[in-house]
Amino acid sequence: MLAERLRGARELRVVPPRQTLVPDERTPEEIGRASGVDVVFTGSLQVRGDALEVVAVLVDPLTEGETWSERYAVQCDDVLHVNRTLADHISAMPRRKSASGGHAWDAFCAYSAARWTDWFHGDLVRAARLYERAAVLAPSLTPAVAARACALMALIADGRHDREQLESVAAMAAMALRRDRSLPDAAAALGIALLLQGDARRAETYLRRAATLDPLCARAHHWLAEALDALGRTEDAAREREVFASALPRLYADRQIHSQARS
Repeated sequence: MLAERLRGARELRVVPPRQTLVPDERTPEEIGRASGVDVVFTGSLQVRGDALEVVAVLVDPLTEGETWSERYAVQCDDVLHVNRTLADHISAMPRRKSASGGHAWDAFCAYSAARWTDWFHGDLVRAARLYERAAVLAPSLTPAVAARACALMALIADGRHDREQLESVAAMAAMALRRDRSLPDAAAALGIALLLQGDARRAETYLRRAATLDPLCARAHHWLAEALDALGRTEDAAREREVFASALPRLYADRQIHSQARS
């Protein structure tokens, strides 16, 4: 009811409830960042006999901090009044002008944390969320956009993400490449997408570019070998895996060095 009421407000974009109310393992803040909204409405609703207890909270998805909260204890037949009150308050909130400037440092920190999590801990799910945060905080940070596309594409390929997002992630990678052709993450993401779509020949082109731009880009080498296998070039695929294994620096395998570097 609240969403429908807010959709009628001028200069206010409301994400349809069918996109945000489905069961999801992500937090409201993560869903908000993925949806690109300025504020997330969340809270709780409890019915106690004829009484209705409402806790309404507005959260900034970028900072994950509460911007406003209120508690209502009313009769169930007053729910429309509560609905109108909430709608009026949200509609009157000032809009954030831009997230690309004031959050640049936070975006860089999130991107750095994502890189560390991705490279040294192998937690791709958490890394993808950190990449997402960096990309939302500063859309102009092209390496973060490219890295997010690569991480999401790897999740899709691993079967741990919604494959319906394949085309949108591929478009994200292509956009990053248009901005900067020297981004290995973007080339790798687009190559993986093409391979998943059955175009192994074009996939090889982009994955080889990614491996050339960054010889330590593990995903590029792995998926390049997969593309070569799909093309029937098993010897080339085996050679690609051997080259990467022999070139892998000890830093990526020695956990003691990791702990010393982090301390």
